[in-house]
Parts: sequence; structure tokens; C-alpha cells
Amino acid sequence: MRNSRLIILLIFLLFLALTVYNLLRNRYSTLGPEMQNLALPDPARISEVILQGPLSRPENSVALHLVKRDNEWFVNDSIPAKPGLVVSFLQAAASISIKAPLPGTKARAVKKRMESEGTQAIFLAGKSSVRHYYVVSDTEGSYILQKGRGKPVSFVIPGFPGNPAGIFTAQTDFWEDVALHPLFAGDLKEVRLQYADKPNLSFSLNKTGHSAWSLTDFQGMVRKIPDKSLALKDFLISLRRIPGTIPTDSSISKAIELSLNQGPFAVLTTVCTPDSVTVAFYRYLSETPCSVRPDPYLCIARSSRDCYILLVKYTDLDNLLMEPSDFQE
Repeated sequence: MRNSRLIILLIFLLFLALTVYNLLRNRYSTLGPEMQNLALPDPARISEVILQGPLSRPENSVALHLVKRDNEWFVNDSIPAKPGLVVSFLQAAASISIKAPLPGTKARAVKKRMESEGTQAIFLAGKSSVRHYYVVSDTEGSYILQKGRGKPVSFVIPGFPGNPAGIFTAQTDFWEDVALHPLFAGDLKEVRLQYADKPNLSFSLNKTGHSAWSLTDFQGMVRKIPDKSLALKDFLISLRRIPGTIPTDSSISKAIELSLNQGPFAVLTTVCTPDSVTVAFYRYLSETPCSVRPDPYLCIARSSRDCYILLVKYTDLDNLLMEPSDFQE
């Protein structure tokens, strides 16, 4: 009886070992080298990402470049990327996991689609290519192929609820943070707001302590701003970014040029520890003839820091273009 039990146990262990062996052999022989090192390694090293849209869609096939400069990310080396978006994208690429291998027929069909409908994503560290992916999706799932690594596979990004292929997009509006940024990374010391047409409303704010500020009006009179001032809080928050749209319609280029020639109606200057930034606001003379009446809803903003101008809604400046009386509480 004891020998019979031992034989049964040995047979069971042998069967278990063969099962595990076959599973591993089938898994690795099916996926081959493309499952090795698929995820993006060490995302902190990445200094540039090139996203190439589908070649079958000429309007989307222009390559988009995400470039890291001074620890900040820029779209096509000019417009700032949305805060944290590129870092999250790199972390997602570092979490890529294989969901399942593809049967031969399906793999060949997906690989063919990748050539015309897929998006290419090239991750660079300096001038060295770290990963080069081809990504495409259909109603059945998302697929990825590492260049030079055999067959495409179905993939997932753990914790990402949507279509993982969707984050590999070359659409500029997905990445761009279309805004002016009046603040540098250093400690803010002073803010000056000057009104050309109403100089008596001009003022400056000076930091006098960790969270203490004073206001100096156009006559040079100084008064302390209450520590819990909501107006001060809203004003400082508004300094982080000024949202707007980049004028791309060539038909309004003349109106913008004439508007800028009129001079700014307000000038905002922020003084930080390393440097200062100036943002000038101009009336947008949008009508024809352009010199008749300013646009009641939009103005033009131009920064000494950013290399573009924006059309900005006045409603987005409610907490920024303030007057000294707004800080009296």
C-alpha cells in the first residue's frame, strides 16, 4: 500500500513538472524575444520622445517631438507640455505588460496594419534610441511591437482603464499647455502691475515674510495685506498660468500686428530669485477696419519668457488684472 502511494505521488509530481515545462516552453516559444525587455527602462533617463502618427493620414503623419530642457518638457521644443503629462506617459510606458501573444494569422495582419495605421514612438536618451515601438489598436484590443523584436503582442498598462494605445498620440493639442507662465521656479519676491491708461490703479506687491505681503500704490503708500486675504490668494494662483489660444489663422495676422503697435494697456512683472518675467496685455483690435473698436471678449498677451503670443479671454484675467481696492478686506 505504501509503495502504491509513493508511485502515485511520483507520477503526480512528474505530471506536474511536465505541465509546468510545457507551459513555459509554449509561452516563450510563442512570444519569442519580443516579450523580453518590452517595457521602457529607466524613464528618468529619457530626454526626448518622437511620436509619428499614421502614415495613411497625412494630416496626422507629422512627427511630434517632446523635448526635455532644464527639467521641463516642451512640445516641438517651443510650447510647454501640460504639467506632469509627459512624466506620467513615461511611467506608463515603463509599466507596459504583455496581455497575450497573437496567433500567427492575427499577428501578420496586425503587423501589416502597423505599417500604415500605427503610431511610432521613439524614446531617446541623448542621441541614443532606448525603445522604438509601433502601436495600433482595433475593437479587440491594443497591440505593440518593439522594432526588431519579431511579432506584435496584445498589451496592457496596469491601472490604466482605457485603451492603452490611445496614449501614444501625435496630436499636439493633447500635449500642449497653451498658456503663459509668469513665474520661474525660484522664490517670488515682488509683483508689479502697471496700467497705461489708468496709472492711478497701478500697484506692486512685495513679499515681507514667509506668507506676508504688502501693497504699494502709485503714490508710494505702503499697507500690509491681511494674511488670510482671498484676493491675494486668487491673485497668486492666477500667476501660475495664463490660458489662451495661439492665433493660427493668417487672416487675423494684420489685426494682431496693428494691435501690438498700439502698445499694451497693462504690464505685469514678476520678480523671482533668479530672474523676472514681464507679460504685456494689448487690446485686440479685431474689427475691420482694425482701428475702430477693441474686441470686448479677447485681448492679446505676450510674455518675455515664452516665444509666442496668445489670445486670452478677459474672464480668465478676473483674478489677475486687479486694482488696489480689491485687496482691502
